[in-house]
Amino acid sequence: MQKILDIYETVKVDPKKTYIRSYPALLEHFQESHQKLKPATLTVLMHTVYAWMPTILNIHADDEQLSEACHILYQARYRILDIKELEKLASCTNNSMVGASKLLHFFNPELFPIWDSKVYRFIHKGTPKESPHAYRVNNCRLYLEYQVHVLETSMHFRVPGLVRHISTLCGYPVSPVRAIEMVMFLLSEDELDEPLSAA
Repeated sequence: MQKILDIYETVKVDPKKTYIRSYPALLEHFQESHQKLKPATLTVLMHTVYAWMPTILNIHADDEQLSEACHILYQARYRILDIKELEKLASCTNNSMVGASKLLHFFNPELFPIWDSKVYRFIHKGTPKESPHAYRVNNCRLYLEYQVHVLETSMHFRVPGLVRHISTLCGYPVSPVRAIEMVMFLLSEDELDEPLSAA
């Protein structure tokens, strides 16, 4: 994953695109919402993150499960979640680790990177696991491994340069975790000299 530090300057960002423009507003909204989080608020926030996705949100959770998801999100303000917590949160979010990762990121952008098929493809490019099948991308254990690698990479002495670069391109500050994930997301279709492995 440290190869990201060698290629991040090739990233191009169009600050006029909705995906880029909407990020700080969503971040601010989530930061305000965590103070009064309850099942109804969580439902609105789940719909908010699904505005970034091509899939329609279907909520299969009842109020008790949504209340438990609220508790898990509170915990995510302070620590990494375990597999069972990730699975419970994903089950409330369209049975999607992708949707859950977006919720987690907006609640704590310093600790939880966004995860989707483009990021998965970037990490596994050139390997037998390259195809981002749903059973791979929605695997909570793979997300947790990815999160650990992103957090380890965020400690590298060259990351402040990456963060400055991405923040300048976007026109607003981003966390190291967001900067690293954005490089993978934006360069996922580019050709790499060698595969990057999350393992």
